[in-house]
Amino acid sequence: MAEKPAPTIDEIKEDLAKYPSSVLEEFEKALALMPDSLTPPQIADWAGAGLDLAEKTVRSWESSAQYFKVSPAVLGYMPLNYFFKWTDCGLALCAESPTLATAFFEASPGTMSKLRSRHIESWSELGRGLYKGTW
Repeated sequence: MAEKPAPTIDEIKEDLAKYPSSVLEEFEKALALMPDSLTPPQIADWAGAGLDLAEKTVRSWESSAQYFKVSPAVLGYMPLNYFFKWTDCGLALCAESPTLATAFFEASPGTMSKLRSRHIESWSELGRGLYKGTW
């Protein structure tokens, strides 16, 4: 069975437009700030992860908007492979709680400027451990 081809940026934009306008607005701003050194497949992977976030739950679009908002800054603090590890940590947190994932993304620029990239998973697990399922 053949795999479905990865969605294009235009298809991702079309899907993001189904959510509140802030998601697509943050995506557009971030896309303009992403490094020119990224290849089209890398940009598509980044954009696809943001769409995956938006699709997780009813309110996970907020996590997606925050992910797009901070991505260019966070990418400036780490190599691309760690950036996608950071993305995966946020996706995992979002599956547990979109609010937790939003907080993770919101705190990331300040944290990643000080934290070594290899500690991303430990930091996200610390947040998960502190989270008790309530506000």
